[in-house]
Amino acid sequence: MKFLRFIGWLIVLIAALVFVLPLFLADYVEFSQETYIKAKPETVFRQVNNLKNWSNWSAWTNNDPDMQSEFNGPVSGKGSSHSWKSKQMGDGSMTITDSKAYSYVLSKLDFGTRGIVEDHWTFDQEADSVMVRWKFKAINLTYPLGKLNGLVIKVMMRSYQRTGLSQLKTYCESLPEPAVVHEAMFDHQLAIMLDDSSRKAGIDKSIQQGLSKLFDQVATLKLDTTGAPFAVFYNWDTTAFIHFRLGIPVVLEGTDTSKASFFVHERGRSLTTVLSGPSEHTERYHYDIQSYAIEKGYRFNGYPWELYLSNHNTTTDTSKWVSQVVYPVEK
Repeated sequence: MKFLRFIGWLIVLIAALVFVLPLFLADYVEFSQETYIKAKPETVFRQVNNLKNWSNWSAWTNNDPDMQSEFNGPVSGKGSSHSWKSKQMGDGSMTITDSKAYSYVLSKLDFGTRGIVEDHWTFDQEADSVMVRWKFKAINLTYPLGKLNGLVIKVMMRSYQRTGLSQLKTYCESLPEPAVVHEAMFDHQLAIMLDDSSRKAGIDKSIQQGLSKLFDQVATLKLDTTGAPFAVFYNWDTTAFIHFRLGIPVVLEGTDTSKASFFVHERGRSLTTVLSGPSEHTERYHYDIQSYAIEKGYRFNGYPWELYLSNHNTTTDTSKWVSQVVYPVEK
């Protein structure tokens, strides 16, 4: 009899928790945490605004190495999405609904029957650091189980949030500063040229040998040069061959053009940055320009090229190499 009475009271208590407690709970749960990261706003913003970069620091994706992921939409920013299937973490999706370069990123996380979460990031520069605030808001919690699940979401997500911010801070502070990108107008240039291709591992040697051939032709034809040698890249396929065109700007007056190949590099608006050091750093600068263009609303309008201001043919000391990366763009 006592046992039946205990079971009865237990049922009443459970019913009260399930049906009465949610009456006093809001249909949303909101919470946030923040941290200071000693890095440029661009560095932190790009780790959040590009969903593929979340694998560098996210506690969510790193908790399950067997998670199946699929990315859709733009590379970064509004419309970019990531959906996943995970036995440990459950299935779900995340879509960036809005972002403003170096200021904020807004996303929607859809956990199916477990609810929908709004994900808000803000980035505020303070001296040499960025104050990063990460806010979760579980919305449209239904009565009664949805509201109760909101409490579970708060406990689970706060732990994930704390770990993620800590790992984001460590990762961003380990990265080099992003390239300084600015807009420039380039005039059309007539250049002596050579087309070539190479695998990534041998591209430096191929460029060096190709430019040496071009400089020999310049000397043989007694041409006057008018600018730095450059390479135009028609693809960047690291699994096969990279196709490129080498050129040296020249004056053609009185020259027999049948003894060499020439082309005109067209005038136009470009995004550009200058880097110093070995060529293996160049790929990172390409990434920074590509990211900047997307963030600022530029459209690419041609193939990227590199000017070798002080490079293979002037010094063997790679620390003294100076290159300029250029991307033709339009607004």
